[in-house]
Amino acid sequence: IFAPEDGWHPSEVVELTAHVPGNRGHEGCTAILLLNALQDGDLQGWFDYRWQNQGEAYIGLQPSRRDPILAGVRFLYETDRGFLTMNTVDFNPALLGRGVATVHPVGMTIPVVDEL
Repeated sequence: IFAPEDGWHPSEVVELTAHVPGNRGHEGCTAILLLNALQDGDLQGWFDYRWQNQGEAYIGLQPSRRDPILAGVRFLYETDRGFLTMNTVDFNPALLGRGVATVHPVGMTIPVVDEL
């Protein structure tokens, strides 16, 4: 997890690597960004952007790599009223039941991960 004084280094390198699904280090760097986002409520907006652009790639990962990432994204959605609010439907806590799909603007769901 990045310390506040880390700023551009190593954050910038990790962010750039996490932008390109399939490239070496993508999954690990995504996990590092996700840990930081979980710590601070995604103040940088890393996962608002990434879910909308890479959600399909995350869903396509091997289960051992996919499930922790999806669980983290789902946690951000369920705990942050502002998560995914740009170009999406309004936050609706009634939809947060176990197994209920949450839809983003092009119809992709954030799957529920029951076991890690």
